[in-house]
Amino acid sequence: MSSITKINRDSAIPVWNQFLFSVPFPVPFSFNPSLFDFYSRYFHWKPYYLILSLGKEIVALLPLVDTGKSWASLPHFTYGGLITGSEVFNGVDETFLHTLISIIKKEKIGQGFYGINLDDLPDKEWNSKKIFIRTIQTAFSKDHYHKMSAFLTMPGNNEELLRILNSNLKRKIKKAGNSGFELQIGGKELIPSFYKVYSSKVHKLGTPAYSRKFFQSLMETYQFGESRIFLITRDNKLLGTSLLLSYQGFCESVWFATCKEAYKDYISDFLHWNMISYAFSKKAKVYSFGRSTVDSSVHQYKSHWPVLEVPIYQIGGANIRNKKWLATAWENMPFLIAKEIGPLLVKHIY
Repeated sequence: MSSITKINRDSAIPVWNQFLFSVPFPVPFSFNPSLFDFYSRYFHWKPYYLILSLGKEIVALLPLVDTGKSWASLPHFTYGGLITGSEVFNGVDETFLHTLISIIKKEKIGQGFYGINLDDLPDKEWNSKKIFIRTIQTAFSKDHYHKMSAFLTMPGNNEELLRILNSNLKRKIKKAGNSGFELQIGGKELIPSFYKVYSSKVHKLGTPAYSRKFFQSLMETYQFGESRIFLITRDNKLLGTSLLLSYQGFCESVWFATCKEAYKDYISDFLHWNMISYAFSKKAKVYSFGRSTVDSSVHQYKSHWPVLEVPIYQIGGANIRNKKWLATAWENMPFLIAKEIGPLLVKHIY
């Protein structure tokens, strides 16, 4: 008897969403099941979204993606791994993940949503491919982390929202508001403007950029939450942008870029504050500033906001983004060349 059962996606997705709605904390946007379609359509990878149960009780969810070179949960997004809503289930380790993947390979099943009863699991096995996971769950490593995310818990009303800001932040936001910035909020129609600012910024930081098609596919397939682009201009000049993704009360500024010439007018504070206000208007529970390297200038900037710093643990894979010599080489590459080859390189930089 097989220990894995395929579930029709029309039946599986409501079960997936309802389970995540029932856990006692806001779940990061990356667990949105609509990303299944993004992975399969844009990258042509094979996603497997596993619903784990003990007996008749669903105890955990685990999204996995077979990229051909490795297994990842979830590639290109900060938060992956396993979401559990039961203290009964605590058998999570790397060997457990390899066992689940070995079942998929033995059964020779295609991508899809599957149910696995943990009572029927075989003895522990080891699959041949590498596993990569970046997660805020502490099951894999409680001590070693180099990245952190910054979460702002939303207050109950407008008055409390203003009270959480210190006087210095209020001063900066007020000055930015008087600096002639114009804010536009929209959907995929703003991708050309978003991409112009984003691609230029990440090149200056020594990082390959995703393609415009990456963002187009993401926004076209994203459901069960919002994907919104925030754009800041002044005198018709593009100065800043961000892409905000939301899911069940969790909002994150996933990609964020501002022009250096507007730093003195506190454009970053202005942009974040407008996204926070937007998230609040949508009754979000958490606004996330996204991940940053511990002790970096970006990390220090985020710590000025009233945030909870959440460690991000990583299992598997060296991160090419941390190779300073590569970042320097990329930064010095002509922008037009980097813009063309960047999307080809970044595919397997999770």
